[in-house]
Amino acid sequence: MAKLGAFVAWYGHAWQTDAKLATSPEMKRSDGRPYHPGSIGRVRRQMAHRGWIVSRRIFAQQALPNGMRSSQGTTDKTIAWKVIGVRNPTTRGERRERRKEQRVELAPLPPRRVALEPSFVALVAGIGSMPVPASKSARPMRVDGSPNGRPSTPTSPTNAAPRRRVDAASS
Repeated sequence: MAKLGAFVAWYGHAWQTDAKLATSPEMKRSDGRPYHPGSIGRVRRQMAHRGWIVSRRIFAQQALPNGMRSSQGTTDKTIAWKVIGVRNPTTRGERRERRKEQRVELAPLPPRRVALEPSFVALVAGIGSMPVPASKSARPMRVDGSPNGRPSTPTSPTNAAPRRRVDAASS
């Protein structure tokens, strides 16, 4: 609990997901392994239930405290300083610097140029283009010789012998 509380207090508004907190270097166990995201979530819920932190759900496409949008949703975690009865030890300037650090973590990566093999480029080149219809003479014939794809069977209505009408009175 102390590590999560220190992490939230460090940033002011910690809106990283539990999985992201598990991979952060500040949230390692004493043996160096990462915490499981489920155990981080359990501790976060316990601290919120006790009133030590405020954990507010941010759904997908809602604004984060830094003004950006959340693509998958997360929780915004803040320390409830008034409930604890302690003044926030970080100054406004320090909190501003922490928010800048969080923005840098979310900054989109610049596009990279990667050399592709010519065989792969040739393979992918036709994807998405309009199909070209084959000419009628280039279409393959069926094994039974029918050009339109329908087999010519005696049971089809065009080749069937005319049926005789049977009246109930003539039988």
